[in-house]
Amino acid sequence: MTVGMHSPPSIIPVLLCGGSGSRLYPISTPDNPKHLRPFFADGKSLLQATLNRAFLASTNPICVGSTHQREVLERQIESCSARLIVEKSPKNTAIASLSAAIIAEQENPDAVLCLMPCDHVIADSETWKNQIYEALPFAATGHIVLFGIPPKPHTEYGYIVRSPFMIGKGPFYPVERFVEKPKHSALAAVLGTGRSFWNSGIFVLSAKTLVEAMRRHRPRTLERVRTAVQAENERRWVINADPLVSLANEPIDQAVMEQAGNLVVAQARFDWMDVGSLEQLASLCERNTQIHQEIRQYFATQPANEIA
Repeated sequence: MTVGMHSPPSIIPVLLCGGSGSRLYPISTPDNPKHLRPFFADGKSLLQATLNRAFLASTNPICVGSTHQREVLERQIESCSARLIVEKSPKNTAIASLSAAIIAEQENPDAVLCLMPCDHVIADSETWKNQIYEALPFAATGHIVLFGIPPKPHTEYGYIVRSPFMIGKGPFYPVERFVEKPKHSALAAVLGTGRSFWNSGIFVLSAKTLVEAMRRHRPRTLERVRTAVQAENERRWVINADPLVSLANEPIDQAVMEQAGNLVVAQARFDWMDVGSLEQLASLCERNTQIHQEIRQYFATQPANEIA
């Protein structure tokens, strides 16, 4: 399956911006999470860098974040045409993704989404864009496309194990199973297949496919989210909290991906980092940035730790 590059395909990047800010404490906090901090020397945040990448593939991305962070989100997206959904009571990525799918499907029944975290670093944006385009024919026929990262031994990442059988001429393979953050005793077996990837958290699928998957696996969630989504205007929506009170706090992987039978995976050809540790963050920061100085100060208080 190939996509002609003469007419750019239509896709809606959905940037999931609801991080709680707890993973890289004290550099990242609920009031000042890592994806909203001025991460780069030019003063841009991870969210803004992700938006720049999203605009390579589309002119109409959607950000989904919390009411608590709305003021900063609005400020960071004000110079572009990104749309915004704000959650009054964030419930993880299943509901955030579903809300975007409901809105997109109302606008265009054939809409295709690229669900993506807003706090990852991808160095080669053009390669990322080309791989997203390559996934579109699969998404248009009801598949969910995942991008897998060549793995190293690590128990803090979820893994995808692909089938040994390529679809057509590739480079896509059916997903055989998910392995959620394996223990050391199970990690060797996962890596030993030679068919495992880290889960990048980047998914390409149609809005219709996601809505139908939620109807099948989480029908009550779909019903409540439809009730909760309220338009403020043509570019802003709110997800009200009351209809969602009794719903589970679920990631999209658990609610949909691990149960779906229509998943395919391709190895990512782009460099990827999820910035999951202070060491990774420091390695990417310019040495004269405030964040780098904060990391150095933090490590100075920790015995047997040192940062370059």
